[in-house]
Amino acid sequence: FGRPRITIGVPFGFAIEAGYLPPVTIARATPNLFSFAISNAHHYAVGPARGTTVMVRFHGTFGNVKGAITCPESQLQQTSPSEPCFGTTPSKDTFHPDMFGAELAAGFAPGDGGLSFYGGLGANRIDPHFQVGFTNGNGAVDQTQVQLDEPVTRGALFGGFTAVFKRILDVGAQGYSVPADATLFRLFGGIRIR
Repeated sequence: FGRPRITIGVPFGFAIEAGYLPPVTIARATPNLFSFAISNAHHYAVGPARGTTVMVRFHGTFGNVKGAITCPESQLQQTSPSEPCFGTTPSKDTFHPDMFGAELAAGFAPGDGGLSFYGGLGANRIDPHFQVGFTNGNGAVDQTQVQLDEPVTRGALFGGFTAVFKRILDVGAQGYSVPADATLFRLFGGIRIR
């Protein structure tokens, strides 16, 4: 689901980002997530045509996602009290995907066509928490908490491209991989206000 994000450039090559995924229910899950980042970029007149940009970025995401994760309506059953999801009301679970990280990226723009490419690597410190909220058909409440024994740090790799049209509109795509966990592909678009 699309996530509105704003980036504001400030002096000395710094930028501040803020994003918010509002509590809009999608596929029976309701997110309420906030993300933020601060970055610093410098342009170097080396390499192809317009040079190379190197950026360091620190970011974080926190909030929660609520929904019937452990016992959605499709998994409810009323035949065996000893089996999972015995009952008639879906669970009300809560997931906190708390994460902080840092990235180092480099990008270049071959020529003056508005197309640029970038790639980088980073590390994310994840500390997720999951709270079950299921009341079974006998009235017993399951409030199991699932969490890591301690936060985990995972390496990440990413790369993509951005195309800028008339210095106002930009579109792009990115591949982002945490090899130990998952790989995501993102499409994005933006409007530049100067």
